[in-house]
Amino acid sequence: MSSLPLADFYATQPEAGESPVDYWVRLNTAAEHADRHLRKSGGKMENMSAEVAMMFIRNCSNPDLSSVFKCKPISKWSAMEVQEAIDEHQREHQTRKRSSKVERFNVATAAAATCSPVVEEFTTMRAGVQEPPTQGR
Repeated sequence: MSSLPLADFYATQPEAGESPVDYWVRLNTAAEHADRHLRKSGGKMENMSAEVAMMFIRNCSNPDLSSVFKCKPISKWSAMEVQEAIDEHQREHQTRKRSSKVERFNVATAAAATCSPVVEEFTTMRAGVQEPPTQGR
């Protein structure tokens, strides 16, 4: 942080690969730092939570989450609504992540079960055996 925390706050951009949650936390931290600095010099940040919400919406680098914020003007979003949208996005992201692991597991299991008889038949044919041996021969 520089000696101009308010400028630092307004310059806070998402970092490459940073999650929306991490950016939201970093943005709030920068705003709190700027507000503390302003209070020491006799001022204060007017409506800090609204400023944080607007900064997040303007700079949100996640396309899915960013599209959620297009349903109404930036100035109409409260910090609480932005937080709820971030939380919902995070829950959906984790659910998709878990369900894709389950789907991959099921597909792999089904493929292994389906391939097993084919592999046995192929192995038997390569060995020159026309039909499986029977008991009693």
